[in-house]
Amino acid sequence: MSDPRVQAGYMKDIAESLARLGPEGERVRAADPELFGAIAEAPRSAWLPVALNVRWVEASERVFGWPGALDFLAARVQDQFGNPLFRGFVEGGVRMLGLEPGTLVRLIPRGLSIAFRDCGAWSAVRTSETSVE
Repeated sequence: MSDPRVQAGYMKDIAESLARLGPEGERVRAADPELFGAIAEAPRSAWLPVALNVRWVEASERVFGWPGALDFLAARVQDQFGNPLFRGFVEGGVRMLGLEPGTLVRLIPRGLSIAFRDCGAWSAVRTSETSVE
């Protein structure tokens, strides 16, 4: 098995979204400037060590604390759905499956494979018509 990797285009899109956030995004970038330098230098099509994504999470936690970092990180991931790397995938999945969580959750493993390689498996169990765990 290969080392866990993250797609550079995904990390670059996150870095660009931070730049658009103003002072809040700058605080995260300032928490680990070397990280954002490494992201900037990488070609969009490269696969980077997933440790860079972990550092982004850690930088966010240093700035916002853990509960605030979760909200911040979730919003950055949601931002990605409008970017070229994910937009077609998300729009196609919604057209095919609708927005019901119990059905749409089937797309998550495929979606994760767009941005991550060799990072383990993701699973969910449908607990009702409208929820999963």
